[in-house]
Amino acid sequence: RAGGGPATGAGPACARMSLSLIHILLASLPAAAEESVEALRQQSFVLANRGRQQEAIDAAQRAVTVAEQHLGRLHEETVHSLGFLSNTFGHFGDSKPQLVAASEAMQRAEGGLSQRRPHSKLTAVERWYGDALRTAERPADAEPVLRRVLQDQRQLMGAESVPTRNAMQRLALALYASGKLPEADALMQQAITLVEQRQGDQTRDHAHFLLQRARLLTTARRLAEAEALDQRGLQALERSESDPSGRQAGLHELRAIRRLVLQGRETAAREALDRAIAIAPKQPAEWQAELWISAALHERLQGRPEASVQHTQRAVAAAGEALPRAQAAALAEEALARMDQGDWARGQQALDRCLALFERAQVLPSIWTDSALIAEGRLHLHKGQACLLYTSLSLIHI
Repeated sequence: RAGGGPATGAGPACARMSLSLIHILLASLPAAAEESVEALRQQSFVLANRGRQQEAIDAAQRAVTVAEQHLGRLHEETVHSLGFLSNTFGHFGDSKPQLVAASEAMQRAEGGLSQRRPHSKLTAVERWYGDALRTAERPADAEPVLRRVLQDQRQLMGAESVPTRNAMQRLALALYASGKLPEADALMQQAITLVEQRQGDQTRDHAHFLLQRARLLTTARRLAEAEALDQRGLQALERSESDPSGRQAGLHELRAIRRLVLQGRETAAREALDRAIAIAPKQPAEWQAELWISAALHERLQGRPEASVQHTQRAVAAAGEALPRAQAAALAEEALARMDQGDWARGQQALDRCLALFERAQVLPSIWTDSALIAEGRLHLHKGQACLLYTSLSLIHI
């Protein structure tokens, strides 16, 4: 992943040497085409690690241009560079061009590289394509791609290698997003075990994997286990000094709020929500949406449906079109709050929008959809539709 960790040996002197090398290689085109493309990708990687977004993207795009001009559109270095460009967009959270570049790389790979499976560059392109699909909230489309990646990594690198472990983690995240939590959790546990065996329990990778599993368990409402993992993950982050921006600590705070709300700890939940709401305007859209969904749930559980509806509308606005799963979760809360108010018509409207968005986000009936199914069951009960009520309730995973 571009920017996957701090660059080593990439100080100002090293950067000047790298630029000089790139100039020499580019002056030697077309003879040094492959070396130039690789050097440009390395330059992009270093720039991404430093947070220099536009320069990193420019270097990655130049690698694609040089490869296309001197190696050809279907050359493996060209296809690999396109996939690398998509990953660079993804590193900076720019999901639309990420998917465009990844799709183009995948299409070109299918024209040649796919006949040479397993192949390291094909696996990289498929991995980046799977990541782009998952980021675009298309986890069901990402799943078969990432299953192939895991299978090929095992053949190429062995069952206990770092690339295989990372492939497990990527597949787990896609399964989690679509609602296949048991299989996702099993893969995350395997990945964590491999990290501990190879790197110990004081690395950035170990910390991030623990925190990702804590999120999964919070969603599954295995709250005590999730809290313990969160604490271990934060301690590992502190030991590895790998959260300078405080992003992971902020996500931990969101999970902690969700657990307090679900545990019914009203005072602690209210205090934590107030702290989070105070900093919400500075946070990313996904963070804000999750916060307002937890706030809506809190208000509804405390018997304040009107306040809950207001928070769901804030969540929907924060999520926007880019986050259909978060929008759907917010609308499920709105449907339940509207029904608590006795407003069945607007409750059904919110529920209909919710179910359409879950379908768009490729979310299967799972714990993700439980609130929507409860709302649907209540609506059937209100209409006296006993058979349909049974069908809705039979799908609940709580």
